[in-house]
Amino acid sequence: MRTAFVTLLAFAALSPLALGQNPSDGTFGPYLQSPTENGAVVCWRTATAGTSEVEYGTTQNYGQNVQQLASAQWHQVPVTGLAANTLYYYRAVTRANGQAIFSETGSFRTMPPRGAPLSFVHMAETHDDDEVTKFREEVAASGASFIVDASDQVDDGAVLNEWDHYFTIGEAIYRNTPVVNAVGNHSYVGTGLFKTGIFGNLNMFKQVNVNPGNEEWFTFRVGDVLFIYLNSTWYFDPFRLSTSQISWLKKTLADATDGNDDPVFKVAVFHTPPYSSGPWYRDYLEKIWAKNFFVKHLKAARTDLVLLGHDKFNEHSVVDGVHYVQVATGALSAKRIQAKNPGKVWLSAQTRGMTVVRVNGRRLDAQIVDNAGNVLHSFSIAK
Repeated sequence: MRTAFVTLLAFAALSPLALGQNPSDGTFGPYLQSPTENGAVVCWRTATAGTSEVEYGTTQNYGQNVQQLASAQWHQVPVTGLAANTLYYYRAVTRANGQAIFSETGSFRTMPPRGAPLSFVHMAETHDDDEVTKFREEVAASGASFIVDASDQVDDGAVLNEWDHYFTIGEAIYRNTPVVNAVGNHSYVGTGLFKTGIFGNLNMFKQVNVNPGNEEWFTFRVGDVLFIYLNSTWYFDPFRLSTSQISWLKKTLADATDGNDDPVFKVAVFHTPPYSSGPWYRDYLEKIWAKNFFVKHLKAARTDLVLLGHDKFNEHSVVDGVHYVQVATGALSAKRIQAKNPGKVWLSAQTRGMTVVRVNGRRLDAQIVDNAGNVLHSFSIAK
């Protein structure tokens, strides 16, 4: 009976919100992914297949271009060989039958080199797109090199129109600031007849996003910070996520602490908070797994900061010296505050928030801000 009850709760936790689908012809973008010191990937989609071209340069006259002549609807064009920490302008163009059917512009700054100051922002629960776009001025003002999105980006990760809405409504953000998206429970939702539960897959998520490796767990380093992305939605693929992913995590953390070009700061990113005042049922379904499979390794490697989402409010916890921050940049709900969190330092469900993180040398400063730039909470980590 207990097993049946837990199973029922698991399916309830995975049920998507009612879908607010937008009319779409399948054309959206451009948006930026996979940021590095020397480039980024410019992405867009067109309803009609055509070529892919990106013109780019340090002025709006561009001067350089890269082309992919194969006809496609998904366009993912790496722009490489750029100078670090430099502003570039670009135009994304698709042509079909000799005619331009898509032409949109944007800009981005390449990542800073080792030793240089770094700024980035942390968002989560961005599937309330209309609320997220209200942060566009704060993202720009932060000077962020990129966005860490701890998921969920959309209600149903299998629906193309929802990704269209995400990137179209948020275009003022995503065409000018690269976003690195983590996997969340809504990344899986929807596979034909099976719209919820363990039958989901990541096919659309992996089509839309350009992440390193298998796109579920990966690292990238910017300046003196190593970012470790993980997939915490264990119930969709419990064996692989509890074995292959954890073996990879242990090796990754060992390499990051072996004394050979170690990063100054280690920042983990995943969806489910292991410490939270959130819904009581998450204690049984999700938090225990995250604590047993992620936290002990992150703690042992002296990970500094963990960026999270999922519970639809803003909270900062500190447990065994590790800082855990979850934010609700889009979807927000005070009703989800149900459990006691012994690690809680600060909690708010009164306003939506995002985290602005600035790293300079051996000091990391974090501020959770609202969409008017008001600082809701702040803390620092010094090494």
